[in-house]
Amino acid sequence: MRCHAGEAISSPYRYELFVLAREPAPEIDPEAIVRARGSLRIATTTDPPLRIVHGIISEAEEIGPCRASVIMTPARQ
Repeated sequence: MRCHAGEAISSPYRYELFVLAREPAPEIDPEAIVRARGSLRIATTTDPPLRIVHGIISEAEEIGPCRASVIMTPARQ
């Protein structure tokens, strides 16, 4: 997995994730995962050792067999 993150004061976060499914895996249907809830666990070198970010998948694109690019943003309330 590869991740690009964008966070700023008074702006919602945006994580662009490049994910790889383990084979054998069903094909990734990008439309099926848009608006799905997501959680990202980020290992840190501080305490707590794990940062957890919750949001929704706002965009998804299949970029190859068992590979996808997804955008996770905050859930709108």
